Amino acid sequence: MDGDIISNFIPIPINDSEINLYRVETGNLTCAFIQELSKALTPEDWGIINRLSQPKTQERLILSRGLLRVLLSHFLGIKPTKLQFKTNPWGKPYLANYALQFNVSHSGSALVFALGDGYSVGVDVEQMRPLQCPDRLIQRYGSPGEQTHWQTLTPQARERYFLQLWVAKEAYSKALGTGLTGMLGEFANLHTLHQHRIAPPGGWLAHLRHFRIGQDYLGAVCWGATPGADASTPAQTRWVDHFPPQFR
Repeated sequence: MDGDIISNFIPIPINDSEINLYRVETGNLTCAFIQELSKALTPEDWGIINRLSQPKTQERLILSRGLLRVLLSHFLGIKPTKLQFKTNPWGKPYLANYALQFNVSHSGSALVFALGDGYSVGVDVEQMRPLQCPDRLIQRYGSPGEQTHWQTLTPQARERYFLQLWVAKEAYSKALGTGLTGMLGEFANLHTLHQHRIAPPGGWLAHLRHFRIGQDYLGAVCWGATPGADASTPAQTRWVDHFPPQFR
């Protein structure tokens, strides 16, 4: 079963040997495939899935969780159901007892997986779409240099440009280990224009690579070394409030 499922993972080239990036086109998957994939899930997975009320949301989680288990088991050489996930205080999942770290993003029919052995990693993919109040968005989330560049673009180019900024900033926050909860207030300090290494002033330095899936999807992946820390602890940066919401 696992070998057949693995054939659905399509590598995304980013010209870097430290990170593995794959996509799965979920629109091509059949009900029979999803039923077969569900065998990779554990009772704990089903407990989470069954708490969801919408069938489409349940199916999306079956796909992302099942495919993740199969991909990780392929790299680690153990059965998908034997993998044990934990979450850090911000809800980012990680593997117990393994250095291999991962992140997942989905938009539309694209599901993207990033793997980093010993690196904290984050990935985001977004389907191209019209934006509401784009001028307000760039003022809130763009750095001064990004806002200046925004003003030089045509209205048609601005939507693509903002999504390029957004996927980079969200991938960074996910690699950091806090997600949007920890980084939202610092997005304006996170300069991503033409960058391959990014960080807020005085913050955690990460590698950045953009990628595309066809004409309809933009994505970015970030990763960085976290010496002396495991995936249960966010990468250290003085620009992040390290207390999760329930302890504020």
